[in-house]
Amino acid sequence: MNLIDVHAGNVEKTGFFCMMSKKKSEGYQNKLAWLRARFAEGLRIKMLDLAAGGRGFIEYIPGEVAWRPVFAADYMFLPSLPHDWDERSGRYGAGLTVVYADQCPYIPDATRGVLEAAEARGIEGRAVVLTSSREVRESAPSPYGVFQILYNGRLLSYHYLLRKDLERRPDQAEQGSDS
Repeated sequence: MNLIDVHAGNVEKTGFFCMMSKKKSEGYQNKLAWLRARFAEGLRIKMLDLAAGGRGFIEYIPGEVAWRPVFAADYMFLPSLPHDWDERSGRYGAGLTVVYADQCPYIPDATRGVLEAAEARGIEGRAVVLTSSREVRESAPSPYGVFQILYNGRLLSYHYLLRKDLERRPDQAEQGSDS
């Protein structure tokens, strides 16, 4: 068993767990750039590499720069979440909106899929990038913070959806059902 401290100086060698076989992809490169900026803010990653096979990791960051909609200055990141989700979602207005940050390497593909599905249905689609922890804390329309799909100011999902699943969601939102 080996515990590895991942930091700006070794992240290219150790990787960061996601998309290790696609290091040239847009998502991997976005996540790598995101990590480098976060290491300067105090992000820490501990990776467990088991000799018998298998890996695991934990990452943590000072609360005042957490990339979730929490306000936790002088604390470790704790789930003290705001309650104004409907108001936050409503700020994004009409059409289909993907709100995201570059924290996950799968986000570029997920965003493209959402916008293509919207276009196929004749729905206006757009993407909004949150570029700082402050923007996430103040503007994210869900507790997840780094990926949301909204339709006409209502949260459809805070995780990636397959195209077939996404194509049903705007109809459900129009009918007022939450899922």
